[in-house]
Amino acid sequence: MEQQPLDWEDAPLMIETTRHRVERISAELLEMQTSDQRMRQAYVSKQADWDKSVDAGHLPRIKAIVEACGWPTISEFGAEAAHAAWLLVQHAAEPVFMKHCLELMQQADEGEVSPLNMAFLEDRIHIMEHRPQRFGTQFYTVDDVTWPYPVDSIDTVNQRRAALGLNSFDENLIEMQLRATKRRATRRETPAPDQP
Repeated sequence: MEQQPLDWEDAPLMIETTRHRVERISAELLEMQTSDQRMRQAYVSKQADWDKSVDAGHLPRIKAIVEACGWPTISEFGAEAAHAAWLLVQHAAEPVFMKHCLELMQQADEGEVSPLNMAFLEDRIHIMEHRPQRFGTQFYTVDDVTWPYPVDSIDTVNQRRAALGLNSFDENLIEMQLRATKRRATRRETPAPDQP
């Protein structure tokens, strides 16, 4: 079947339709981010149990968005929606998909993707593959004490962190441990939901 030539009178309608689609997807990404963060904050504050269904519910949709649109860039989707897309992928717990997204992010033009988001995602993938982190962004908590996952070399991690405008690995570790201490203190002061 022969393709018909584009009627340029229809071009504004096509542009508007694309703009509407991008706005709808941006709003959806922000809604999913809100849901993601609400569940995590409730869990961290001991107000609710971990809800696996949140990440599981978001995964097929973020996959479909990336498949249909490529990586949601800052200029097309806006900085907030681009950040939301990264956050959802960061929490996807599916290394093959996460790697695919990281590759798309790395292929984007300069300024279209946050370098910090790429660093966090790369570290998360390394952790899932039992490899040392390159930027020292990932931590875990045991008995209310926060620890970093292994890094490849403190010196090179600090160089990479400095190139991104981040504080040193040791400064970040202290910051993370202080946050954990503050969360513990807040939990002690906050009554459980079923208490008066």
